[in-house]
Amino acid sequence: MSITVDWPSLVINVPKADTTLVQALPTEIRKLDLNAFRLALKDLEDNEQGINWPITHRHNPPVLVGGVELARVVEIINGYTVTFEDGQYAVNLFGANSNVADRVNVNKVSVRSANSAGLVTSSAIEYGEYGGGVTIDTANMTGNAATGSLYPTGTLRRPCLVLADALVIANSRGFQRIYVIGNADFTAAHNVDGMIITGTSHVQNQLYLQDGADCENTVFRDLEIFGVLDGNNELNDCIVNSLTYFSGHIHHCGLKGTITLAGDEASVISDCKTIDPFSPPTIDMGGSGQDLAMPGYSGLLTIKNMNGLNMVGIGLLGGTVRLDSTVVLGVVQVAGVGSLEDMAGNAIETGTWNGGVSVINQTITEDSVVEKVWSIQGSLYPDAGTMGEALISSRDGILRTLGLLHENSYLDNTVYDENKNLLTARRRCFDSKANKDAATYGGSETTGLIATYTIEASYNDDGITLKDYQESLE
Repeated sequence: MSITVDWPSLVINVPKADTTLVQALPTEIRKLDLNAFRLALKDLEDNEQGINWPITHRHNPPVLVGGVELARVVEIINGYTVTFEDGQYAVNLFGANSNVADRVNVNKVSVRSANSAGLVTSSAIEYGEYGGGVTIDTANMTGNAATGSLYPTGTLRRPCLVLADALVIANSRGFQRIYVIGNADFTAAHNVDGMIITGTSHVQNQLYLQDGADCENTVFRDLEIFGVLDGNNELNDCIVNSLTYFSGHIHHCGLKGTITLAGDEASVISDCKTIDPFSPPTIDMGGSGQDLAMPGYSGLLTIKNMNGLNMVGIGLLGGTVRLDSTVVLGVVQVAGVGSLEDMAGNAIETGTWNGGVSVINQTITEDSVVEKVWSIQGSLYPDAGTMGEALISSRDGILRTLGLLHENSYLDNTVYDENKNLLTARRRCFDSKANKDAATYGGSETTGLIATYTIEASYNDDGITLKDYQESLE
């Protein structure tokens, strides 16, 4: 039996057999070598299961200062606790200063710490200055970047000049975040699996991932990113510029270049948009690769290289999706405001396209909306409460309103008193200006005539209208 870690519960289990017997009677006392303890934990962190979880501890080796050796320090971090195999015995901790006694899950075992005083630094102050992660400036844009892994290197005031040093600091201090100043290249020598890589903005930071860089389960934020990924990644608020072997999620990003999918799980590219009309993005489906979901997309987009039973679903907020001739098998469903076309710009309708692609086209365009709203016959929708019924019932009133516009109405048969005040007249309303213009003064033309009104008015001795222009329908 040996030391184990229950990773989901973050509990480190220490069997009694991994401690050394110091005294059997009258009280059983055992001891635990903290250096051996932390080495066992490092081995567990490196195995297939442990590598996916945060590190268990932070280790500061002995330091020789002025001829005096300051003791080793082992600190349990990231929420891990320690459980000793239950029983009536005591365990003395030796070989390092530690916080193990403070992280013990209480049972019948008595755990005794033997920490000694020495040079004291404020780990809380140091931790706070890092801001939860290590800062890199590989181009030394700040002028303060430095090599090495000793504090304060890796903080914002003294960023790491070398990514490898930043990873050493992150590993030793339990950080999972790398802050990027300026541009950076990640090479095959770098392992950022499971880390969060954060830039200042996608305008200020370009990140190039060379083929071979370990970046599985890695999150990228506020960067312009291009290169080769390992898979199961998440990209937020980035410019995505020609990525190879992408799987995972892309949120709120601008796309350009070619994004090549890979993996067995569906890729999600949500609320993204075209940012360069001269280089609209292309999604390479990777042959018979994975499914693709793109809700809330805006702009131009091309889908190519799909020859398996894959599903592509795209929700357009406004834009055009084009299918390349290399899309020969699978299902493509596009809905929203925009259009679905082939590479020649011809509309692709619902049905079977290019031999074996099942297409569901649910897009609408501005012209189609206008057509459906204004050209549909109201008689097709006469039911009570519908727009068709409302239009039908208000037709006459609408026509009268149109006719009363000045350009469509004609005033004639006018009679005035000696003071040139209008006494009576006739107003006729037509359905168009052309029909109004064809009418003659005092005539009886009825082409396009909507309604005829008579007007009467009277005045007092001062010429003030007593009866306004009162119109009555003849």
